[in-house]
Amino acid sequence: MTGSGVKRIGKHVLYDHSTCDQGGILRLLRKILAEIPGAQVEGSVGRRSSFEVVINNIEVHSKLKTMAFPDFDEVVRIAQEVSKGSEPQQVAKMQSSSCTVM
Repeated sequence: MTGSGVKRIGKHVLYDHSTCDQGGILRLLRKILAEIPGAQVEGSVGRRSSFEVVINNIEVHSKLKTMAFPDFDEVVRIAQEVSKGSEPQQVAKMQSSSCTVM
């Protein structure tokens, strides 16, 4: 637990800037912090075309596996549930995209 009783939410969002959604990591980080001010959120550059989301050391989304970006609202909802004590769940909803990475 950290701060005012908020369970630590460790997030590592691995992201490559050559993907279609440049700036996506910043939008996701801002959404998480706006909804869960006490969350500890980290972002780092991953391998090409990756966008991986890990909550409390559990991978909840992998663009390398799904070939899609996660729905950011669902990632925030999962993070909110974890901050209340739930175990991280897999992201089921993906963003629709017309982008093709070659």
